[in-house]
Amino acid sequence: MKRIVPALGITICLALAACGGPPTHSQAAGSTAGSSETPTPTPTPTPTPTPTPTPTPTPTPTPTPTPTPTPTPTLTPTRAPTPMPSIASGHFAGIGTPQVPRSGVAPVVMRDGRVLVAGGCCQLQPLPGAPNWDRASGTMKSAEIFDPATGSFTFTGELVFPGNYGTATLLPSGRVLVVLGWTVLDGSPAQIYDPTTGTFSLAGELSRDWSAESAVLLRDGQVLLIGHTLSDNVARAELYDEATNRFENLGQIDGQVRFGVSGTLLEDGRVLVAGGGDGIMGSTWSSALLYEPSTKRFTPTGSMTTPRAGHSATLLPDGRVLIVGGLKGNGFMIAETHLRTAELYDPKTGQFTSTSSSTRLGGLMSATLLLDGRVLVLGPESDEPSKLADIFDPATGRFLKTGSLAVARWYASMVTLLDGRVLITSGENPYLDEKPDWEIYFP
Repeated sequence: MKRIVPALGITICLALAACGGPPTHSQAAGSTAGSSETPTPTPTPTPTPTPTPTPTPTPTPTPTPTPTPTPTPTLTPTRAPTPMPSIASGHFAGIGTPQVPRSGVAPVVMRDGRVLVAGGCCQLQPLPGAPNWDRASGTMKSAEIFDPATGSFTFTGELVFPGNYGTATLLPSGRVLVVLGWTVLDGSPAQIYDPTTGTFSLAGELSRDWSAESAVLLRDGQVLLIGHTLSDNVARAELYDEATNRFENLGQIDGQVRFGVSGTLLEDGRVLVAGGGDGIMGSTWSSALLYEPSTKRFTPTGSMTTPRAGHSATLLPDGRVLIVGGLKGNGFMIAETHLRTAELYDPKTGQFTSTSSSTRLGGLMSATLLLDGRVLVLGPESDEPSKLADIFDPATGRFLKTGSLAVARWYASMVTLLDGRVLITSGENPYLDEKPDWEIYFP
């Protein structure tokens, strides 16, 4: 992208009128008829000289100073923007590769519609344009912004500490809280991204060594973090207050290890916390809890029909929560079953009920709510990268096939843009370490 600074110029044109002299008058000399006397000659009058007018000096105009134009700062991406395609409804289209291929990111739509992605993994070699990476973990410090209006990818400020597989939450101020799920440190430092300056800074310190699983923006503007510690892996909760830039330790949730747990804000302001697994012994949980912001406590609610971890959880327009897919038997390591089943949680009754299953997908699912109330679901086919996608319709309670992805993906991330399209980021082939181009879904 070339940077163009407009030039300002001011041309001054002066029209000056010429000054002429006074008009010239003619004088006639007459002869006199006379006597026989020799006439006395009439003396020739001495002509009165015409005064030469004094020219009026033309004032020299004072030139108006030409103002120096103030250049408009522009972020110049090193990768040329890809023209945004126009695609038929229900189809996907590739939009190019970001500045740095990355997986394990949590995209977040900012107020102006642009999308921030920060960190990611898992590079075993340094990449051009992103030299700051951690050799031990392969995680990155770089961050970039995708502009849906132009299709451009632009580097922005770097993370204070590298990391991946975390959460990113848009705060009421327009800043973004990033809590990384895996860092090179003994814990997961929380960081704040300020879009006005394009920089990251450290947020208040988390109480213990943390790995984030879920982050939920509450009605009062605080952020409920759900995760586990690296020391004992027990599920815990923290509360972040942007006004004070501090975290409040809420302690253990229920004494369980909950890798792959979900957290979903309900219409009444409570938070549904469902499922998860221990990640070691092969157990997954069907139990669920409700977080009450007024008391800062977790209380049990109805259990899911199927134990699962790594599932997706989406709030529907009617207030229910759609739970899709996940793993049964373990959070992430020794999965016994890649689930295609789905269920609905009704906060009015506190109960889960089964609904139809995904048509082809199973395992670690990604889902996002479309503007028309339907849900787009992506996921692998068992444990294989897949191009498949489903649409869940709450009106019928059924999953329907939709267009196929341009590239097979595994554990992709996605987010609904302000114009209703869906950005699919990340995703990879775990066997080939491929990180494909990003895509746009046209509902």
